[in-house]
Amino acid sequence: MESERQIALKVAEGALLKLGQWLKEAGKKFFKWALSLLGIDAEGFMATLQKAGEAIGLIFKDPGKFFSNLVAAVKGSIDDFKANFKEYLTGSLFDWLTGALGAVVTLPQKWDLKGTVSIVLQLYSFTPF
Repeated sequence: MESERQIALKVAEGALLKLGQWLKEAGKKFFKWALSLLGIDAEGFMATLQKAGEAIGLIFKDPGKFFSNLVAAVKGSIDDFKANFKEYLTGSLFDWLTGALGAVVTLPQKWDLKGTVSIVLQLYSFTPF
């Protein structure tokens, strides 16, 4: 038969568990209320937070796999950048030129002598061909 002390401990343990659950739910409701005051979708935020927690849990379960995937992703990104460097450079150069020159210059359809001369003429405020 259980002693009075053991019964009291079980009752206290049950009460503490219920209090903990109540505080957890109250904290969630307060957090959702605060998010809604800030104009943030509370349900979407909580779903994202749960997914992040699950992802972190997976990382802690198998950190080797996580770091292996991370290294592979970084290596793949670097290889992709090296393979497409020329396209990135020319695209960035044209973006810079058209952004810096604004509506002053219209890039030619074809990059030949006529197209190049049309850009030079536009820079000197002459009408293109």
